[in-house]
Amino acid sequence: MAYVELVKKSLEDNKETILELLKEKEVDLHDEQEVSDTIVENFTNSDEITGNGSGSFTFNTNEAKDIVSENIDDVVTILNELGYNANEKVGEAFIEGRWEELDVMARSFALSQSATEFANELIK
Repeated sequence: MAYVELVKKSLEDNKETILELLKEKEVDLHDEQEVSDTIVENFTNSDEITGNGSGSFTFNTNEAKDIVSENIDDVVTILNELGYNANEKVGEAFIEGRWEELDVMARSFALSQSATEFANELIK
């Protein structure tokens, strides 16, 4: 899933901040689940990781539209898994220009898997 890779890149770009947080919270860096859970708990609303804090990761509707368009299969899968009618939600985004909302939803959904993969690589 491309969104997992996008979010994992954001985690890698913020590795120092994440490591500081893990140290501050005294997380066992040998426990992949604890590391992953701590990342998800603390970065779900982070603009640097998901964009969920402000409602936009890109702060640019056209850029968000490009990302969503390039990864539309992922977005449809994610929307369906979240219980939305994907066609309706994508249609609304197109009509109302709510591309950033879809991008943030997809990033937030992908965070758990991305955090697990990031934690696994961090522990190695």
